[in-house]
Amino acid sequence: MWGGLVLRFMTPSFIKGHTYIIGFNVKGQTSNAVEASWSNNCGWGGGGLMPSPSNVIHNAPTANFESDNWRYFFYQWTINDDVYKTCTSAYSNFIQGNIYPSYRDFKFGFNYTSTGTLGTDLYINNLRMYDITLKPKVSINK
Repeated sequence: MWGGLVLRFMTPSFIKGHTYIIGFNVKGQTSNAVEASWSNNCGWGGGGLMPSPSNVIHNAPTANFESDNWRYFFYQWTINDDVYKTCTSAYSNFIQGNIYPSYRDFKFGFNYTSTGTLGTDLYINNLRMYDITLKPKVSINK
């Protein structure tokens, strides 16, 4: 089975060259490692619309995750390609030649797989997204 959460940005206001972070707290259990990724159409990527973020750093629940306490996880990426792209070949509801958001669906979940012995029962709270491009540089001096 497939499971997870998809955040759909119908008109993303991301900026090329900027770095972002999506952070959230998770508790519960899952037999499967959880992944995070971007797509222009979760589960049906194509038509030259797939995003290709760079500088991806992430921390997500691993296989056999169990926690009764909230634990912080995140996904950080930089947009070095176009946020909106021209569809190169028609598929699904996308028309060749039209412009669509490339960074439309953020997926946090697992692909088609067995739920394993733990099953999956995850809870998410405190979901936040930040543009951290202009974050101040921090240094510690004696």
